[in-house]
Amino acid sequence: MNELGTGILKIMEGSSLGRMSVYILSKQTTDLGLDLNNITPDQVSVLAIRLKTVLPFFLADETEDIVKNIKRLATNGNMVMK
Repeated sequence: MNELGTGILKIMEGSSLGRMSVYILSKQTTDLGLDLNNITPDQVSVLAIRLKTVLPFFLADETEDIVKNIKRLATNGNMVMK
């Protein structure tokens, strides 16, 4: 897993998902046709949209913070609000 993929996983593992994060992340990247080992910042926005749809089933209100942190990671901390 590249540095970006590892960072995304760490953010998710820091949530209530814990160790289950790797399975959810792996499933979602596979479904989107993304390679978690070589994920790029451009692909993170696609992944974030998917996670924003899927994670509420597991995290409820915690979802927004997780998705924001993942987007921030992809933009090197220079978050652009949409």
